[in-house]
Amino acid sequence: MNKPRSTFDLPHWKIRVEQARLALGNSQGDPGELVAVLDELLCMLGREAGWDKFGCALVALGGYGRGEMAPHSDVDLLFLMRRDSDAGEIDQVLYPLWDLGLDVGHALRTPADCAAMAARDLTAATAFLDARHLLGDVGLFEKARKKAGLRPGGSRETRRWVSKIIADVADRRRRFGEVSNLLEPHIKEGSGGLRDLQASRWVLACLGLDPEKDLSPPGDSQAIGRALPFLNRCRNALHAAAGRKTDHLTFELHQEVAGRVMPGQPLDRFFEALHRASHAVVATWDQVAARAQQELLPRRKRRAAQTPPRVPEPLAEDLVRWCRDGGEFPEDLRFAFTTGSGDVLGSAVTTAAARLLRTRIPLAPLLRQLHALGRLGLFAPELDAVAHQVHYDARHAFTTGVHCIETLGVFERLWLGELEREEPHLTRIASAVLHPAAARLSAVCHDLGKRGGVDGHEERGEEVARGLALRLGLTPSEADGAAQLTRHHHAVARIAFGEDLEDPVSWESARSAAGSATGLDALVALAFADMLATNPHTGSGVWSDWKRDLLLLLHARAWESGREGNCGSDRTSLLHKAVAEAASDQGLGEVTTRWNLIPTREVEQVPPDLLARLLHLGHSLGTGPARWHVEPRGNGLVEVTGAVAPLPRVLGATTATLAALGLDVLSFQVHTWADGTIHLWFRLTGPSGGVSAAELARRLTDALTGGDSAPRTPEPARLPNRRNEAVPVQTRVHLTAGDNPFHSVLELRCRDRKGLIRDLARLFDDLGLTVEYALVTTHGPMAQDVFHLKDIFGGRVDGEAKRQALLDGVEEAARRAT
Repeated sequence: MNKPRSTFDLPHWKIRVEQARLALGNSQGDPGELVAVLDELLCMLGREAGWDKFGCALVALGGYGRGEMAPHSDVDLLFLMRRDSDAGEIDQVLYPLWDLGLDVGHALRTPADCAAMAARDLTAATAFLDARHLLGDVGLFEKARKKAGLRPGGSRETRRWVSKIIADVADRRRRFGEVSNLLEPHIKEGSGGLRDLQASRWVLACLGLDPEKDLSPPGDSQAIGRALPFLNRCRNALHAAAGRKTDHLTFELHQEVAGRVMPGQPLDRFFEALHRASHAVVATWDQVAARAQQELLPRRKRRAAQTPPRVPEPLAEDLVRWCRDGGEFPEDLRFAFTTGSGDVLGSAVTTAAARLLRTRIPLAPLLRQLHALGRLGLFAPELDAVAHQVHYDARHAFTTGVHCIETLGVFERLWLGELEREEPHLTRIASAVLHPAAARLSAVCHDLGKRGGVDGHEERGEEVARGLALRLGLTPSEADGAAQLTRHHHAVARIAFGEDLEDPVSWESARSAAGSATGLDALVALAFADMLATNPHTGSGVWSDWKRDLLLLLHARAWESGREGNCGSDRTSLLHKAVAEAASDQGLGEVTTRWNLIPTREVEQVPPDLLARLLHLGHSLGTGPARWHVEPRGNGLVEVTGAVAPLPRVLGATTATLAALGLDVLSFQVHTWADGTIHLWFRLTGPSGGVSAAELARRLTDALTGGDSAPRTPEPARLPNRRNEAVPVQTRVHLTAGDNPFHSVLELRCRDRKGLIRDLARLFDDLGLTVEYALVTTHGPMAQDVFHLKDIFGGRVDGEAKRQALLDGVEEAARRAT
């Protein structure tokens, strides 16, 4: 197609557009100036092309329609026409715009087309919400708006858009992250970015409300008035600095963008202003979304007016319950934190955090939510002070405050066994931490000293950790432990990656930094959490396989040398104390009277809080067959502990029941006490909405006593894991010879599958073998299992026929896994 002729003066308009772009990028102009230039140009081109006659109209859409243009924003146009009229020339409008280097989006539609597109395409619907008439038939434009459903007071059509807009915002938050958390934020699409403000306006308009009147975050009606122009200036400066259309503020553009937006100010001030603006946007969107969801309900289902909380205890209980159950932060809690008094909220947060630190319920979700609401100071003013502080190097993905919260989150996931598949060895180390409350608090506090500068932040953080620990009700010894870990949180990484790990001096240095050989577990787990929370993206180089190997090697060397130094008795006494403290925290009372019945291996490998629970279950077993404790962990994880009387087929019955209920064993341990009582500890995953804790405990007991343990619902189908299926796994089965008179050790490595443990347990039962101890680990597609087996007479597995039957049966089970 030949290019149409025009009286368009390219040099003249190029100068005008570039001048408006330049002023906008240097924060010296207003978006309205660029919009005015484009309006003048398009009206001129539209008249020449015949779009000013009856039955035709030229319409601005999107950001151009709103009048919120960045230097390199798209120019979105709608060529609107009646079905029975002659349309003007489109190319005569588009070619000059392309010659100017503008990115133009365009569509040719009738009013009926506009209505059909808005009904099936959310992007088209929201673009039309910002539509602005430029030229031509105004009546045609109003007809198109009416057909699409845009009427005063809203309409059924626009109310249908609301839920789609809310879902779209949630999806974008998952994909782009939060502007207020990241050092390389997406200023437009990220949570707290400009798109959230646009979505807030769209929702209010769809409901027939006034965006200008109702668009304000709770507690500060002027916050959006400050946030919107600031975010627009940031986006304008980003376009100018990059010389192209981009909304991703990457490291190489930080200095130039900050200099254009806040000349003469340090970079951390710029980021603090950016993050505070994004917090105002998040609060505004949350308020608008909550109001919209209420407006969409039938009148009889809308909630009555709420009142701010007046006492802290019920609010603290609700916070603990939410951290335990997981899910979205409920509207009533959000309302409480946006309207309640600081004294009541602060007392509730302190009470909830103190309780969470004494349980196996994660604290990190609460801190993330407080940060999202701008209320971190309720937990710790020291954490709030670094919430928006930038630690400026290319490795860090988060602000200092968010990095501290993410470090706690990684440590808790490791400690609770959620990373069992990815990090089985580090999970064992974290599970053995004697004082998890002190280690969790150290994870939060480890970088809080950076408010005074990076140099010396360990010493400043030490004092912060001690003070915060005492405020949250930790004992003086736990507060000292948290302070010790905080001061030396870099020690094991520095030694592991920079010193000779075959030198005993390195081992002694690691133990000295930890305070004792027993504190080394916490420091190694914290080192992993710190590195993974610095930048969790694959390929960042912060955490890698070789770093894992060096950390584990240092831990093994330092721990073994400490054991040679006769620290074993000290560890036992510390374990006694830690178990007693954990029992007291759980309200279990005295549980150490049966200590001499527990195998040493269980004492060393089971976390103190779980060991206290197992001791209590064993103590309260009496003449019953079993006592169970089921603890949901959120994200589909379940932790089951049990004390079982010496009954036949214990392992086979329990694992078969778990498999029948659709629960997959991540790991488990089995220990037999001196009196014959069996301890079981399972970490499980399963389908959401499964059986309740009470029902699971009942089904496990029924399985041991001959009760019905058949599944009540069919097992849900699962999609195959193509990546795991493609990884080759070599099967290896090894049974020790007769060098141990007490038991035989069976080692198995093979491809993991559902039901593998159940089949092995049935094999052991059929051969009359008792599992004295078991350690089961899955790593990707591979299962690595160790069983200590006793024959019916209480010794090792003897007899060539039985040994061969055991090996053949195990190999058959492994073959079914391939």
